[in-house]
Amino acid sequence: KSQFMQNILKSSSLYLSECDIVITSRPVTMPELLSDLEGTGGHVEILGFKTKQIHSYINSYFSQNAQLAAKLIEKLKDLPSVCGMCRIPVILQIVCRVQEYLGEAGLPHTMSGIYNMYICRELVQFLKVFGTSSQVTDIKLDNISNDVFPFFAELCEVSFKFCKNQKLVLSQTELSDALRGSILKCRGSMYGLLCSETVDEFFSVFPEHLYMFTHKTVQEALAAVYVAK
Repeated sequence: KSQFMQNILKSSSLYLSECDIVITSRPVTMPELLSDLEGTGGHVEILGFKTKQIHSYINSYFSQNAQLAAKLIEKLKDLPSVCGMCRIPVILQIVCRVQEYLGEAGLPHTMSGIYNMYICRELVQFLKVFGTSSQVTDIKLDNISNDVFPFFAELCEVSFKFCKNQKLVLSQTELSDALRGSILKCRGSMYGLLCSETVDEFFSVFPEHLYMFTHKTVQEALAAVYVAK
């Protein structure tokens, strides 16, 4: 349990003095968090989307392509393990992005395959925005060009190192040290997979930009790319 979180959750803290609700995306930490919260009135756990909500989200995401929405909904019926993961909203968004990227091609049958396609999709999007049209080709994770994506190999290595330490959020100093000084100097994201975020209200407590992966599972997928190589 970090001293940073203890300072934030203290009843005497200035940062949450008017806060009535504390939300965490890591329910496993709730026993520790509750021990730091005084006068807690209740504990509510959000279990995620139900099947009807999953279908509603997919239809909304593909509002301009009802045929692709129907195809994805039908496909998920045959992939119960993938459908189960779609109860988590951010993972459902990842699945939708992969289906959008693949178009009429079939969705991969495993989450590993889906994450591989998601990483490729984000790299392609990066090139479309910051590269040239000639660079946008059929990207494969086993053949990523260091010239086109100079930080990708380092990003995968960082993902692996911090997975071992069970860290999802990294400080600018930690990331810069891990990348051996290669960190981009501007705020933003690295290929849409590692994003920079600053919470102004906490800056006096932790005066650094923070970097976080889109989701823990994305970090694990990038770590797997490093291990595979």
